[in-house]
Amino acid sequence: MKKTKQVHVVDSLFLLVIFFVFTFCILIVLAMGANTYKQISKNMVQRYDKTTSLAYITTKVRHYDGMGQVFATTFDDTEALALKESVDGVDYITYIYVYEDKLMELSKPSAETMLTAADGAELLDMQQMKIDFPAPNLLHLTVTFDGGGTEEMWLTLHST
Repeated sequence: MKKTKQVHVVDSLFLLVIFFVFTFCILIVLAMGANTYKQISKNMVQRYDKTTSLAYITTKVRHYDGMGQVFATTFDDTEALALKESVDGVDYITYIYVYEDKLMELSKPSAETMLTAADGAELLDMQQMKIDFPAPNLLHLTVTFDGGGTEEMWLTLHST
């Protein structure tokens, strides 16, 4: 009878060890899956910010594309893309710029001087935007995103 009790204890220990090994393997697979999900989610956010911000700027420039309505300027010591329009005889300027690592937009009457770069609406994450007009009808933007990704965009203005 003593022998059968030892066999049952060994069987129980063997099952317990297999259970712990199985549990350990599950935890490792879950940890690896969580890490992979975290990376995929981070990449999706970066791609979203990149494609959305470039599409947004392109759409805005196309909307305001008129003679002398799209130009580079400095707004509150910040490099900005200025988009000018006239509504009911009042001139408005929309500034698109990067402030504190955010793509910002601010629309104001051109005579208004009280607003600052901090007053704009935050749109997306972006570290830097360089604006250049190598030709009168050619806009060149160099945009730097979080994580160091840089994109260039060339837009032809049709109104000039």
